[in-house]
Amino acid sequence: MSIVIIKCGGAVLQTPEQISAMMQEIARLKTQGYHPIVVHGGGPEISRICKTMGIAPRFVNGLRVTDSEMMPIVQMVLIGKINKELVLQLHQKGASAIGLSGYDGNLFLATQLEHPEGHDLGFVGKIVRVNCQFLMRWIEMGFVPVIAPVAPSVEGVAFNLNADHVASQMAISLQAEHLVFLSDVPGVLDGVKKIDTIESDEAANLIERGAITGGMIPKVESALAALEQGVSQVHILDGKNPHSLFLHLQEGKQMGTTFIPKRPKSTIVNFR
Repeated sequence: MSIVIIKCGGAVLQTPEQISAMMQEIARLKTQGYHPIVVHGGGPEISRICKTMGIAPRFVNGLRVTDSEMMPIVQMVLIGKINKELVLQLHQKGASAIGLSGYDGNLFLATQLEHPEGHDLGFVGKIVRVNCQFLMRWIEMGFVPVIAPVAPSVEGVAFNLNADHVASQMAISLQAEHLVFLSDVPGVLDGVKKIDTIESDEAANLIERGAITGGMIPKVESALAALEQGVSQVHILDGKNPHSLFLHLQEGKQMGTTFIPKRPKSTIVNFR
């Protein structure tokens, strides 16, 4: 079963035209024998609504600081608005879809994320458990799961999750064949140059020296985590080109950036 986890960032889902084109490509993949699972963000829309309410968005290393005032807005936008828009679009493109969040069927549980530098992120969580059986039932019935990155803790506290991290954990738990991040940039950049293929240690070095910043940090970190834990192929593609997904996966064209494990150093043996 060729499972493809597709993370659609909020930056590539800002207009009805963008959403329609992207869901068309995902529906198209379904007809080619893939089993897509969509994990979506919604950052720009959340920020827009916050600004209209006089709430200033705050970020730490690409993660949204989410306090008690922000959390209801996050849930409203991600679960109530964007998730349902994507489900509707997939149905209109001929693909049966089901909208889910961590609340549904205990799909995943979360705990509070502790930032390594001690920043207080508020109600920002990380996944501690994925209910793979529940998710696989929907896939086996022919549905495309569309997942909003919100989940409860064991105690029932709601947490906002980074969609990149959710996609990575889904891919690891299901041992997906592909993990794809659709972003608003053509791939991982070193300066202005796009990197076609990058080894895991090289990507870590780019973060350390500041070449990778902001919202790209959680994407790359999530890509590396998935690669290290058995996901076959990880890619960051340009979501502004809706055909990049199909061209890369189905036709094998080099699009965006592909992550590969660190190659072992060759050993030269002299025979005498």
